[in-house]
Amino acid sequence: YFITSRKKHLPSNRLAEVLYQRIKKAIVNRETFRVIIVLPVYPAGDLKASSTRYVIHHVSKSCRNLIRDLKAKFPKVSIHRYLSFNSMRNFGFLGGKPVTEQIYIHAKLMIVDDRSVLIGSANINDRSFAGSHDSEICVVYEQDQSALVDGLMNGVSTKISPFARDLRFQLWRVSLGLVDNSLIVDPISNSTYNKVWRATAASNTSLYNTVFKGLPFGARKMKHLQNVLDRGYASTEADDVKSNLDQVRGYLIQFPIMFLVDDNLHPALFSPEFFLSKNIFV
Repeated sequence: YFITSRKKHLPSNRLAEVLYQRIKKAIVNRETFRVIIVLPVYPAGDLKASSTRYVIHHVSKSCRNLIRDLKAKFPKVSIHRYLSFNSMRNFGFLGGKPVTEQIYIHAKLMIVDDRSVLIGSANINDRSFAGSHDSEICVVYEQDQSALVDGLMNGVSTKISPFARDLRFQLWRVSLGLVDNSLIVDPISNSTYNKVWRATAASNTSLYNTVFKGLPFGARKMKHLQNVLDRGYASTEADDVKSNLDQVRGYLIQFPIMFLVDDNLHPALFSPEFFLSKNIFV
């Protein structure tokens, strides 16, 4: 989950504020700084269930609000130069017909500057961060100075951790459909971040939109999503389907930040979730 806010009472964790301030600093100082956040398209569960839809509401709102606040502060700056929300998706054929589903990202993992790695169980939400709700455990892995090797950050030589670098290499190769590391050595350079990471996500998103029109990127309401499901997913001729899907590289897509945005995702009046505290969901 990515449920956070800058100033609201709930959610009360301030990761959004930390990201806002750091990206603000990078913009003001004209630093090359990137934040990549990879999330599930939607949480596990029935999309028609109030609990699932309410979490979708909070995750999407957290993402939109952070982008909105940065755009309001810097209207002439492309915020995507600094911040990228992504998901993962795959496709296959069932009875000769193309089908697609998200790859559900359950890992709680952070890699910082190819130097530090955090691996654990905590989500980005109050339930994990408050210390009085869910029980969590995380490990921070940093190698000794003597084990560090030379690496690149925006073309500048720096010391990095082989463990952190190799873990990122492995994850990025799978995500981007690469056979080697040659295009992703420097993770924050323009040639990697914009021309490989963001370009691949944009291309794959466009291809999925062409073949599986409206799923999920155009689904601003549940009825739009249901229309796609009812017609059997694929929306183009068989030859076009194959030629488009053959161009998909890896699994990376853009996070559908407007998914179900026009629906009322709050628990229905007098539903079981209606009587639960908001703390349960954030």
